[in-house]
Amino acid sequence: MTVEVRAKPGARKPKVVELGPNKFAISVSEPPEGGQANIAVARALAAHLKIPISAVFLKHGASSRDKVFEIL
Repeated sequence: MTVEVRAKPGARKPKVVELGPNKFAISVSEPPEGGQANIAVARALAAHLKIPISAVFLKHGASSRDKVFEIL
């Protein structure tokens, strides 16, 4: 299953908003440097879906706000 995510790094409050089927807006407090925000977004997505972080893989968008994750 693929999931589309609109990431918002550097937010004051982390939150996950479900925009539709397999579409999310995820705010994280980590900065977008060094992949810190990507890791935080993946963790937030895994926590929201109640799956292990090892089942979440970033397919596209490592340097973009619009990301595509593969869920195993």
